[in-house]
Amino acid sequence: MKPSIRLMTRLLAVATIGVSLCAINTTAFAHSDDEHAGMGHRHHMMHDRPFLMAVHQLNLTDEQRQQIKDIVKRSEDQEKADWSQHKGELKELMNPGDPNYAGAVKAAEDAAVAHIEKRSQDNLAIYNLLTAEQKAKLPQVIEQMRQRMQEHHTERHQHDSSSSSK
Repeated sequence: MKPSIRLMTRLLAVATIGVSLCAINTTAFAHSDDEHAGMGHRHHMMHDRPFLMAVHQLNLTDEQRQQIKDIVKRSEDQEKADWSQHKGELKELMNPGDPNYAGAVKAAEDAAVAHIEKRSQDNLAIYNLLTAEQKAKLPQVIEQMRQRMQEHHTERHQHDSSSSSK
């Protein structure tokens, strides 16, 4: 039996709701300490918006950078509005015994699906701003990022393994 696209999207949405909530908290944390704000923002972008990290390596023009900033600003403003609308449901999501739990899970799924769809639209809008040359270079940049992430996670895993064996 093949699962439907809608079901698969919902499963992905449920899996990402925690990531979305953490990303919002990471953003607040990243901007709370001026000394580390740049690093926190970069770390947040890498995990929450890896496509933007790749795009920013494509020698963008000033006009492209401004258009991307505008897209991201509108998106972040919408995410903040959505978060303030749904943050009350977090308490219900943390307690499966809460009588409103099922409704909160459904609302979180719907919000996560909407979030994924909006990010996809934003990514497509940004992609459409790229030149043919930039679009051709994008897969190479993404592969380099993937390799660097793999190396980073391997090094971190080796470090964690050696630290726990002491």
